[in-house]
Amino acid sequence: MDSLSQLTEFPSGVYVVLVYVPEGCKVDNPLLLRYISVEGSDKESKALPFSNPRVLVLVEKGGEIGIVEEYAGGDRDKCYWTNSVMEVVVGEGAKVSHSYIQNQSFNAAHIKWTWVQQAVFDGNVQVNRYAQQTDAGQLTRSLLLEPRATVNVKPNLQIIADDVKCSHGAAISDLEEDQLFYFRARGVDIGTARKALIFSFAAEVVDRFPNASIRKKVESHIRELLDPSHPSR
Repeated sequence: MDSLSQLTEFPSGVYVVLVYVPEGCKVDNPLLLRYISVEGSDKESKALPFSNPRVLVLVEKGGEIGIVEEYAGGDRDKCYWTNSVMEVVVGEGAKVSHSYIQNQSFNAAHIKWTWVQQAVFDGNVQVNRYAQQTDAGQLTRSLLLEPRATVNVKPNLQIIADDVKCSHGAAISDLEEDQLFYFRARGVDIGTARKALIFSFAAEVVDRFPNASIRKKVESHIRELLDPSHPSR
């Protein structure tokens, strides 16, 4: 799955994209929706170009599709506003993989709203009394790098059987001091150590992207964000 089914690139404006997957249809290659903000204003200008892209995804029973949304801008210093919406309706037994990349100007405003209607999603591992020898795990990890950042998680296990291996866990923290100490004890300065640990944490998410070219692009973007003076090529 190293190729992408790509739609036309969309410049700034108001657009509605409909993605429809009929019952039982499985789309082999991920669908790439790339939005490029071609208009932008200077900081001193009172005008703010904006775009309102909207995507509606309907996947019927048993259908499967992967979707990658990418938002980019030509000028890294321009001001503009992107106000995007995605609505996803997932039928019984259907699967939707959604990846999202935001690589726009640092002076841009970006608001994203994603709404999903599906059978059930509540983060539970449920094992009934007849599902003996079940082996399941659930792990939520959150990295908070800003003083005002917050996250609320609630992993759940509902187990009636007695011959199972099930676990759940949740970790919420800043970078761990012992990991930073490990780097500093080997002559690595604190700034470089933090960047390395943040990139390692992000890599666990990036590795789940369904397409190799997208993974490489996101890795380069993360490296550039961590060290703007040395952009990745």
